[in-house]
Amino acid sequence: MRLIEAGDDVGAKERLDQVRNAPSITGSDWPLPTILAEWGCDDELWSKIRAKRRLLQLANSGDEEEGRARIAKLKAAVAAEAVANASKEGAAKAKVPNRSHAKESGGGGAKPLSDGYSLDGEAPAGVDVASVEKLLADRVAAKLAREYGTADALQEQLEGMGVFCNDRQRTWSGERPR
Repeated sequence: MRLIEAGDDVGAKERLDQVRNAPSITGSDWPLPTILAEWGCDDELWSKIRAKRRLLQLANSGDEEEGRARIAKLKAAVAAEAVANASKEGAAKAKVPNRSHAKESGGGGAKPLSDGYSLDGEAPAGVDVASVEKLLADRVAAKLAREYGTADALQEQLEGMGVFCNDRQRTWSGERPR
């Protein structure tokens, strides 16, 4: 950054990008720790995580709840990125009408799957929020991968925990949606 500030524009941005993307910074050559695999991180997700340091700190400290929550957020982010990339590719191949006007006009359209799910109100008593968020992130990923049987099985598992999803509003709670 100081190279750019000092006025050395020629190649400075490229060198800065090269440093930012170095394996020692991104952790691209670091193996997946066993504890993170136990918490729900897989090799595919690990390979897509650019900044691994915070997740490694959670693993080293043994903060399983925060680690699982972070993994769930990363899975949702990767799934959202996949949806964004797929929609960009789809829009380039064919002109698809923009449906965002349905929300603006009160048409009641569903929120995008890439938004993930959020808690509506209070979590049901005795429910581990981090586990629910992980299952929801896995469900989103399954739907995006068009693995609907897996998504349905995850929904049944959530309902067994007393957690119900509203797929139009992308919320979850302890009450069945109406």
